[in-house]
Amino acid sequence: MQRLLSSVALASVTLAALLVAVPAGAFDEAQLQQLLATKSCPACDLSYADLSFAILIRADLTGANLAGANLNYADLREAILTNSDLSRALLSHALLGDADITGADLTDALFCQTTMPDYRERPARQGPGVYIQELPCPY
Repeated sequence: MQRLLSSVALASVTLAALLVAVPAGAFDEAQLQQLLATKSCPACDLSYADLSFAILIRADLTGANLAGANLNYADLREAILTNSDLSRALLSHALLGDADITGADLTDALFCQTTMPDYRERPARQGPGVYIQELPCPY
């Protein structure tokens, strides 16, 4: 009986750890494949998706949830990111030249040698309620 209780306790702790490790609202795999195939995925849930090194030139991501997404080294030139959620997104070395980020939530997004829409190599805007953290770039 003691052994059974120990096994149940261990299973409960393991399950709890897994639930904490996986972010709520993780991305939709079908929508990720749609984006990569068509470069269009308005209002898609791509939160916490790995889009590092993705070529998304002129992609339509209007209103997409990209919170916590890995967009390091992604090419998002001329992409439409209006009203998208880029909070906590990783954007190191990403190319955002001529991208439309009007109304995008950039709260706690991480930038490091990111080419912004105006072709500057750093975050270009901050305002009320927007906190942009620029990390020292070790690479």
